[in-house]
This record gives sequence, C-alpha cells and structure tokens, in this order.
Amino acid sequence: MDFLKEEIEKKRRQLEGKNDIPAKKAFRRGDWEKERERKYLEDQRETELKKQEKKRKLDEERESYEKERRHPVSKISKVDEMSNSSSPIATSKAASPGVSDSQNATKSSSPSTKSEHPELPLSEVVRKLRELKEPIKLFGESEEALLKRFFIIEKEKEIEQLEKELLSRGVELIDYQQATHEKPRISKQVVTFLRRGIFVWDKILTSKPTSELNSPEAQGQLKIFRQAKQDLETLIRLLIDGTLNDNIVSKIAEICYLCQRKEFVKANDVYLQLTIGNAPWPIGVTMVGIHERSAHQRLQRDPNTSILKDEKKRKCLQALKRFITFSEREDPDWFSEKDFN
Repeated sequence: MDFLKEEIEKKRRQLEGKNDIPAKKAFRRGDWEKERERKYLEDQRETELKKQEKKRKLDEERESYEKERRHPVSKISKVDEMSNSSSPIATSKAASPGVSDSQNATKSSSPSTKSEHPELPLSEVVRKLRELKEPIKLFGESEEALLKRFFIIEKEKEIEQLEKELLSRGVELIDYQQATHEKPRISKQVVTFLRRGIFVWDKILTSKPTSELNSPEAQGQLKIFRQAKQDLETLIRLLIDGTLNDNIVSKIAEICYLCQRKEFVKANDVYLQLTIGNAPWPIGVTMVGIHERSAHQRLQRDPNTSILKDEKKRKCLQALKRFITFSEREDPDWFSEKDFN
C-alpha cells in the first residue's frame, strides 16, 4: 500500500507541476493516460509541420536553381547588373529574388560576417574572385557564405605572397632583443627561419637512400616530421596574424636566434622558461615545511607560465622543441653564424 501511495503522490505532483489536469486529491489513471496521449499527438504534429516546412524550402531552392540553370543568359545579366551597381551586400540581399524572405531574415539577424570584415559591394567581390581565378559562386552557396569564402581566400593569398617575399630575401640573423618594439619585423624573420628549417628538415629526410627510408627508424622520423611540420605551420600562421603575446614572440625569437648561433643548450633553457616559467615547484608542491622559506617570496613568477594548458599552443611549442632537437642532431651548415655575417 505504501508503494501505491508513493506512486499516486508522485503522479499527482507531476500533474500539478505541468497544470495538465486540475489538482485533485485522487485521480484516475485513464485521465493521466489521455493527457499523455494528447501531448504526444501535439509533438507529432509539430514535428510533421517542421518537416513540411523544411521540404518546402528545399523545393523552392531546387526550383530557383533549375530556373538559373535553364536560363544562363538571365543569370549572367543579373550578375552584370549587380557588378554595375555600387550597392553593398546588405542591399543586394534585400533585392535578390532567388532568396526567400525567411532566409533574408535569418541572414540579417546574424551580422557576424559584417562585424568581422568590412562591407564590400558585390561587384567588388565578384571582380576580385575572377582576378584570383576562383569560382564566383558555388552550388547552393548563399551570399553570406560567398563573402566568408572570399575573405578566407584573400587571407590565404596574402600569406602565400608574404611567404614568397620572405623566402626571396633569405634567412637573416634574428634580432630577438627588439621583439617587443618591432614585433612585425621580428615575426617575419622568425617565419623565414622556420620556413627554411622545415625545407632543410624535409630535404635531409627525403635525401636518404631507399633502403634506409624503408627502415622502421626512418619511418618513425618521417612521421614525427609530418606532425611537427603541421604544428609549425600553425605557429607560423599565429606569428603572421600577430595573435601571440609579445613575451611569447620574444622567447620564440630568442630560441631561433640561439639555434642560429648553434647554442642548443641555451635554446633548451629558453624553451623551458617559456613553457614552465620561473614558478617554484611546478609539479604542484608549494610548501614543504611549516614555515615559508625566505627565498619563496623573491621568486619571480612569469604570468605566461602554464602555457601548455592551451592545446593549440602546446602542440606548436612541442613542434618547436622537436625542431631544436633535429637541429642539434643534424647540425646543418645553414645554422652556422658565419652564414649570416
């Protein structure tokens, strides 16, 4: 009986919380079942309406695409009209007949692309995409996606152009002491050095005989190189974008400078200062006795310690450590200081 009372009380509390059935001291199980069935049917109707709405939107998009494919001349004239007009993207969105009102409302409610990038006329976007030899529009691509793709392509082209310019200059001796005052220039020097290092690393590994390349040791080195190359590319992108902290850029520049000077022990020390810092007892023990040590207060703690907690930066810095190890093991001639004087 206690079990039945508990179940009845539980159901009563549930019904009172939902206000589905008027609160009663006692109720029939059939009433509760009817209410549950009603809610289930309502949910099914809502799901069916959503499916029909989604199907209707897909049919509209398919019809608009079929019209554009059947009449390519009108599509070209439409693009020319947009290119001749100097209206921004927001105006072209409101005037485009191939986009439904719901899509326009959705696009206007998400202005993330506008806030991140400056507004450009559609004619300018189309012209630049043609200059870059990229398709002006992909299948099913909205204008917001077109803008996003254009800015990504433009950023990649800028990076490629910068890399070509840096590689054409050659590797310079890195002036790491000016990293905080001339961050863009020092970042370019570090990028050039790392690019050249990746090229030499790849050349040394691939220039080995075929019999040696098939050995397990060589395959392991190739695997390490591929992973390190991928992470170093991420580090290069962070340096080019300028998103790294000034202190981190200064330490990375000092590591590369010491590798140029063939002072690999000092380079490892700087790497440890960058990753662990000068914090006491980095493993986790902060107090070993009852009283605090006198030297404990004099230890300077770096605000950038525990940088390895960030997964992206951890991979980049570990790839840099592998780069130092490779440089120390192979010791290629291009690291020598006499090549820079």
